[in-house]
Amino acid sequence: MAGMAMVSRKNSTVSGVTMTKLLVSVKNLQECELALHAGVDLIDLKAPQYGALGGLALNDIHNISAFINKRATTSATIGDIAPDTPGIEEIVLATAECGIDFVKVAMLNIQYADIALSKLANLSTDIPLIAVLFAEDRYPQDMLRHIASAGFAGVMWDTREKNGLSLLDHISIKDLQSWVVQAQGLHLMTGLAGSLSLQMVPLLQPLSADYLGFRGGLCDNARDSDLSPSKLQQLLTIAKPQNADNWVFSPTTLTFAEHNA
Repeated sequence: MAGMAMVSRKNSTVSGVTMTKLLVSVKNLQECELALHAGVDLIDLKAPQYGALGGLALNDIHNISAFINKRATTSATIGDIAPDTPGIEEIVLATAECGIDFVKVAMLNIQYADIALSKLANLSTDIPLIAVLFAEDRYPQDMLRHIASAGFAGVMWDTREKNGLSLLDHISIKDLQSWVVQAQGLHLMTGLAGSLSLQMVPLLQPLSADYLGFRGGLCDNARDSDLSPSKLQQLLTIAKPQNADNWVFSPTTLTFAEHNA
């Protein structure tokens, strides 16, 4: 498909040490600009007021994607829509045509994974799809194999209920480590998200998932409020100190400016 680009699932390496990349979810152009200037690896487009994977309007996704103009990897959610929903193929296709790199699909109401995912398998050849699992839900034991067999590019954990409980309240570090190894063994890109706080970064980075995802942990209030530039800078300081050293937050511009600008 024109405009779609496959992105390697390998995370970066600095001085021989594997570095997990950062995903930050944004809801509008202002937040997108902030994330882009901060050097966020993957800018994820969503409408947090509409749920865990609330979908932005297609026109908004198109405009933000055009603004980014391939300066960062992008993803967009299609909403809290189960994969066996009638017409989901058209929704995924329309989202992909907005120019983003990955389309995220919620693994809701999964009982028979092979049947639910079969209707998306035909799209996965041209559209890099990310399956989003929810920590509160139960999945078939071979769920990762079904996702890989359907041709998905990646898989990530999130929390379905935004009630103050995080991913680590539902799944242990040990089980997450096993999951990352299994998923990457199936050549799936991996992501860990779900009400993650800045304090969790040192706990999760050693697991070597490809991405750690943030939204609510970067907001001063509810997750549908605006991203906090100062919290984003704190995240960079903790997770990507090599980036934080090159950027300084300027309250007068609500953006990051290079030291030498």
